[in-house]
Amino acid sequence: MRKLINLTDLVVYLGIAAYSIIMSYYALLKYLTFHTHAADLGIFAQALASTLYYHRLFYESVDIAIIPRPGPIATAS
Repeated sequence: MRKLINLTDLVVYLGIAAYSIIMSYYALLKYLTFHTHAADLGIFAQALASTLYYHRLFYESVDIAIIPRPGPIATAS
């Protein structure tokens, strides 16, 4: 038995698809026109790597310069 997608679900799925396409295009355009900087990309890469491999939630070393003593959420492991 095949279930039909109702109109509300279709609108939500189309909205998600449109948002994904538009934001991907914008990010790619920003990258190709050199409006991203190495420091920005390095911060995001370090935050992702620290979360995945070292179990420190979105930690990057730039935080130490800005917030020398982070709160209890940043130090939880």
